[in-house]
Amino acid sequence: MKHTLQLRLAPAVAGEEDALRAEVARQIGCAPGDIAHIDLRRRSIDARRRPVMVNLGLDVYVGEYQGPDAAATARIEYPDVSSARPVTVVGAGPAGLFAALELIELGLKPIVLERGKDVDSRRRDQADLCRTGVVDPDSNYCFGEGGAGAYSDGKLYTRSVKRGPVDKVLRIFHDHGADDSVLIDAHPHIGTDRLPVIIKAMRETIIAAGGEVHFGMRVTGLRLDGNRLDGVVTADGHMYPAPVILATGHSARDTYRMLCESGVLLEPKGIAVGVRLEHPQQLIDRIQYHSPEGRGRYLPPAEYSMLTRVGDKAVYSFCMCPGGVIVPAASAPGEMVVNGMSPSNRGTRWANSGMVVEILTEDVPGESPLRMLDYQAAIEQRFYQAAGCTLVAPAQRMTDFVASRVSRDLPRSSYAPGVQPLPIHQLLPAPVATRLQQGFRQFGRTAHGFLTSDAILVGDETRTSAPVRIPRDRETLTHVSVSGLYPCGEGAGYAGGIVRAAIDSINRHIAADVAVEYNTAREKTNQSPSESMRQHMASCTGLSVLLVDALRAAGIPARFAGTPAWHDDRGNHSWVEVWIDGRWHFTEYYFPGRLDYAWFFADAGQASPDDRAHGIFAVSFRPAGDWFPMVWSEDSREVHGVNVTQRYRDLYAAYADDLAERGRHATVTFMMYDKAAHAGRSDARVAANVDVFCGSEQMGGGRTAGPRQDMNDALRFLLEKGKTYTFRYENSRGEAAQVTAEVGDAPLTVTGYME
Repeated sequence: MKHTLQLRLAPAVAGEEDALRAEVARQIGCAPGDIAHIDLRRRSIDARRRPVMVNLGLDVYVGEYQGPDAAATARIEYPDVSSARPVTVVGAGPAGLFAALELIELGLKPIVLERGKDVDSRRRDQADLCRTGVVDPDSNYCFGEGGAGAYSDGKLYTRSVKRGPVDKVLRIFHDHGADDSVLIDAHPHIGTDRLPVIIKAMRETIIAAGGEVHFGMRVTGLRLDGNRLDGVVTADGHMYPAPVILATGHSARDTYRMLCESGVLLEPKGIAVGVRLEHPQQLIDRIQYHSPEGRGRYLPPAEYSMLTRVGDKAVYSFCMCPGGVIVPAASAPGEMVVNGMSPSNRGTRWANSGMVVEILTEDVPGESPLRMLDYQAAIEQRFYQAAGCTLVAPAQRMTDFVASRVSRDLPRSSYAPGVQPLPIHQLLPAPVATRLQQGFRQFGRTAHGFLTSDAILVGDETRTSAPVRIPRDRETLTHVSVSGLYPCGEGAGYAGGIVRAAIDSINRHIAADVAVEYNTAREKTNQSPSESMRQHMASCTGLSVLLVDALRAAGIPARFAGTPAWHDDRGNHSWVEVWIDGRWHFTEYYFPGRLDYAWFFADAGQASPDDRAHGIFAVSFRPAGDWFPMVWSEDSREVHGVNVTQRYRDLYAAYADDLAERGRHATVTFMMYDKAAHAGRSDARVAANVDVFCGSEQMGGGRTAGPRQDMNDALRFLLEKGKTYTFRYENSRGEAAQVTAEVGDAPLTVTGYME
């Protein structure tokens, strides 16, 4: 008999076969000896609080076990395509290799062109790079068989179906030599030491099916017939036919320039810039597992994920590598770039992660489609020159960086070419450095011990994603103006940021698609999407329910969020949270284009985590020890919820600190009196709701102080200098009233009157 169980266990129970068998037997009511077999299907670690627990999904067989399901374990059969129609694949990184395997399944012959060397030869070149500091522009950590991923961490985090059949991808890795854990773990990991063997096996599968893989074939040009691609030309003069799948990876700058010179439409794309941050792994274990003893015997090296907002930009961790090392990742001479990776056992003494700040296209002036690439390259060149034109990387203790001082000495680092004390706070662009400093302070407050002199920054980390997007048709996936050219993967600028783009697209079009507008004349507060669409109206609650359903329908995790009342008792509000890359972000109906910012941001930053009436809550799909307070049904405890107030307070505090530091905003105080003749009198103050607009965009809102409140307790806004704002309210007669003011360099007080 088969039993399917979901268990939440102590690590010592989950990690010991006999203890696990005994617990399983207790759960299903049999003797341990009656259990014929236990299949581990899913495994994850819950380290959000003490005690740390392990979640297991198990198939348990009592009595007889007939062996694994043949269908579930069957390998993909690849047909012989040696005589089939050829398709050229440029690049043998993850995108190119998987594209080649998919082509074979479709009955097409892939011809894979890789500018670099095979995965074994690459290893020798990388060893020479660490020893000599000389970069081979065709064989390095970015170029060669397996691409940047071959010698990266080997994480396989996403299980989201929105990007395609992820389980199939994991199965292909498993078929080619990956450990069983990639099919089980919530955060599967292959490891840099095992990836090369798997990559070679994938190449052998391609060749055995009749495909071709050629190394040392750098594509240098296109053969175009008008807007039709006939083929690509390599450095040795050979031409390979269209159609062409372009899977070059994010570092092929010469390819981007060749495309631009050939007249192929390109677009600039946002990137992230920062450093590699390296801690002792034992310290991260103690922080993440909430224990001075660290991880103990049964837990793996701990990971972390960090995010905050400093002003209008996200500051976050990227590609965290527990038990890993930092490696030189330059792809051409004259560059300093670092990256991180971990072996399969994650067994080094160090933990490292990219710590980066998002850079949007509007942050970099110019019209060139390559301006983000040039911005990226300029940072790398600056670090290289500061390092004395060597790969001995600039480094700085974390606490020294935050304090803007050069480190006198440095702890030992995993970075093989070596590190030297240099002012990274000066080498990074100023907006990046200041945001990282503030972000680190915030991370130190939320994770005690994280901000430490035992951690070092190694710079720079700039290759988080492609700085260029090669636009393609949504339906055919060909380039928008060049037929026969199929941009693919990270190098096309589509691998990163897809969830954010989907959220933006849904919110940008949903109002027109479903014809639902904000209106408090709706039939009831908590309307279903169908009720809202029938009436063509909904309040914030109904709009949020509608947006949550739309996002979930597109495969994007989303949940309802809101507050019973703002800090000034100005009423309640509801909005939406979305899950991206391991973190919750907020958005709302009518607010596309930007996450973690809305008209109510300032109010959310003043919410009280200890006062249920003025806190911020998000719904939970499972019992969470708390409930979501519904103002339309105050006695209900039926909806599970979590208190997320502190996250909003932290986000707004970081935002306000950044505005103040940059000096582009001024404090504006709004005072309301009963009449002009009583202006300035404490007893003539009136408590009233006020909303502030810049043009048609609402910038915030709040409630003015009444006669019994302290004179210092006033409604204040941080507003950008040099702009005109309108403050709207209702007067004593219920009529719409407004006051307009221009914000200059000095703090400003604006006054409204009820009569």
